[in-house]
Amino acid sequence: KAEQAIQELNNQIQKQEELLSKTEELTEEKKSKEDSKQNENGGEDKKEDAQQLAGEQEKLQKDFEELEKSLDELDQLGEELNKTESTPDEQDKQEVKESQENSKQDLQKNSPKKSQEQQKKSISKMKEMKEEMESMQSSMEMEMDMQNLESLRQILHGLIKLSFDQESLMKDFSGIQQTDPKYINLSQNQLKLKDDAKVLEDSLLSLAKKDPFMGSIVTREVTELNSHIDKSVEN
Repeated sequence: KAEQAIQELNNQIQKQEELLSKTEELTEEKKSKEDSKQNENGGEDKKEDAQQLAGEQEKLQKDFEELEKSLDELDQLGEELNKTESTPDEQDKQEVKESQENSKQDLQKNSPKKSQEQQKKSISKMKEMKEEMESMQSSMEMEMDMQNLESLRQILHGLIKLSFDQESLMKDFSGIQQTDPKYINLSQNQLKLKDDAKVLEDSLLSLAKKDPFMGSIVTREVTELNSHIDKSVEN
């Protein structure tokens, strides 16, 4: 989610920079016509151009509002991970929205030069937000890695205990006839170990989904675990 939000913000920065470039061109054209004292129709043309750019700015405002939803989801994820780092705060987002709104109003008033300054502000603030989010993403990935390692440690502890329990059970089985009353109890213990193995298997598979790097290793270990348990039950 963090990576997707960063990409969305980066796309918006690029679109705002494209709009800024158009606005700067319009400013130069408007100034050139004013300097050459061209007729009023030329001024009207530039006013229409400004209105068109105002429409593009309004579209970017709506895009940014959609991005806010992704940022709110990231805030919740950060809270779940108990991270001190957070996504850009409300003040950052409000400053972007105000700059974009001012930019649109300036364009509607056919004042592209003023609009440029507002657009530069929104671009600068969005770039700051992007840096904050990249820092948060790095921190969250590190936290997730640590959580995955702790989960793996617990699973390995469970596997070691299961191995010892299985070894002990096999020793108890040796020399016992099926007619012996203890045989039923040992068989029930064997089935319980198989259930325990299934819990460990589910934990391993869940971990593999979180960390693709572990995927192939987990698949191999799960296969060997199931094979070993199945043979023990059969025996």
